[in-house]
Amino acid sequence: PAFVLMLGTRRLPFPAASFDLMHCSRCLIPFTAYNATYFMEVDRLLRPGGYLAISGPPVQWAKQDKEWADLQAVARALCYELIVVDGNTVIWKKPVGDACLQNQNELGLELCDDSDDPSSAWYVKLKKCVSQTSIKGDIAVGAIPKWPQRLKQAPSRATLIKNGNDVFEADTRRWERRISYYKNSLHLKLGTAAVRNVMDMNAFFGGFAASLTSDPLWVMNVV
Repeated sequence: PAFVLMLGTRRLPFPAASFDLMHCSRCLIPFTAYNATYFMEVDRLLRPGGYLAISGPPVQWAKQDKEWADLQAVARALCYELIVVDGNTVIWKKPVGDACLQNQNELGLELCDDSDDPSSAWYVKLKKCVSQTSIKGDIAVGAIPKWPQRLKQAPSRATLIKNGNDVFEADTRRWERRISYYKNSLHLKLGTAAVRNVMDMNAFFGGFAASLTSDPLWVMNVV
């Protein structure tokens, strides 16, 4: 799937800690502008232990020494681990814990207060603060079960919503029953060559798609 989005004045329409890797090649985003507001948005979306890869300006780019220095300073302030700088490409790893948070004072960066919902994204203005969800190690990369076991196990990030684990398990059971009903009672030809591409228009946890993993089809989840 592809989205046409603009990183301008509002959050991108994804919940907190949605991605394991964020990659930006020649996207020319001024990450350090407005007290690093755009970098804060990347940090909100990136899971603890995830990777940020940037290639092109300003990474070791001619006549952009200040921009490159500022970008490195923000990454250091957020305790991102520098993995590699190769030519005009840099890769950082986001920290899992909060042991380095006091170093944010170097640039005056602060944690968002308790009133902020980091997973609230639609029509929410960008904020000049670090999402508190972003420092929770229990949703870090590598903390989830392996495939395909994780399809039926509530992820750690389910705890970000009220009664998330119970809701996830109930959703999984519901879709197992419904898929069986669709196939056996409604004679919907799921699992056959007659149905190959499917869109789930209200995917929620993705239980519909998870119940079809043994079938030869592709499911597009729309949340």
